Amino acid sequence: MVRTKSGRLVEKTIMVSKEEYEELQRIAREGGDPASILKKYMSKDEKVEGWRKVEQPPKPMKVVKTMVRTKSGRLVS
Repeated sequence: MVRTKSGRLVEKTIMVSKEEYEELQRIAREGGDPASILKKYMSKDEKVEGWRKVEQPPKPMKVVKTMVRTKSGRLVS
């Protein structure tokens, strides 16, 4: 959860690398501030209120690209 400048709490999903996640785990065990790693993903006005691991990774999106031939013979996507 992230607290914005106006004071609202917003849930923000951030994808981090394996190394950054391991560093976040280490910081959490030691009672440190996770914002030291997450600050590069947030604006200056946001403050980390809490964080948790997503149980299942999101399913990748499938992209379908269609090509249509016009009457003049051009291919249009």
